[in-house]
Amino acid sequence: MKPLLVLLLSMPCAAAPADDAKQLVAQGRFADAARKFQEALAQDPKNASLHLSLGLAYQSAKSYPEAAASLERAAELAPGKAHAFYSLGLLYEAAAGDPSLLGEQKSAQAKYWRKAREAWQRVVELAKDPKRVETAKQHLARIAEAR
Repeated sequence: MKPLLVLLLSMPCAAAPADDAKQLVAQGRFADAARKFQEALAQDPKNASLHLSLGLAYQSAKSYPEAAASLERAAELAPGKAHAFYSLGLLYEAAAGDPSLLGEQKSAQAKYWRKAREAWQRVVELAKDPKRVETAKQHLARIAEAR
């Protein structure tokens, strides 16, 4: 989770509530941070960075269904950016192993393997950092082996 926190703390956010949220993240108060990111999104609902930050805060707070929704929205708003897809890949890969993380039955595993694969493929296509691309390829290989 540490790389997610570094990413979250380094992301630009425009509103004062977002600045407060970043401080709460640094303190490990992820649920409180999520509320502040929601306040910031009320002021700027189409800000992909805020949706990503909210998703990462939810993920750190172990609120996985909310994390998935926020990360999906971030990916929708910024389809050319790899960050949300990277986080979705991690989340959906974990959910494929344990669908109850997202409130699903065991029968949902195939759906989450597919979603994880799609997210990692987008990271391969979009990431500018060769290390991220290599990490995504490693995840794709693990998914292929697991299926």
